[in-house]
Amino acid sequence: DGLDVPPNSRFRAEAQASALAASGPPPRKTRALPVRFGTGPALFSAMTGNLSESGLFVVTLVPFDPGTGLSVHIDLDTGPLGLRGKVVWTRQRVVLGRPVGMGVQLIAPPEPYREFVVELP
Repeated sequence: DGLDVPPNSRFRAEAQASALAASGPPPRKTRALPVRFGTGPALFSAMTGNLSESGLFVVTLVPFDPGTGLSVHIDLDTGPLGLRGKVVWTRQRVVLGRPVGMGVQLIAPPEPYREFVVELP
């Protein structure tokens, strides 16, 4: 992986985090896809505003509070896919044409999701 740290070193996680921070966040790709999200059995329907390999923006009039863990079900071209994530920020009102919603950081995004995002134009 290009890190100059032994694989079993306690500093490996710090080195990986530093490498990620230096490379910047993954690029966001604008795409409106249907999603269902929630913290329990009841799910809300919404659309994505954009996607990246590590997260997505959910366009919703009632965003959850930052720090809230949630499940997200997204409909990809290959079929539905369940994801786990955490709300990291919210936009409570429209700002300069940007919709109300929440930024969700995905927890261990599965390979089919990451491949789908990478292949988007």
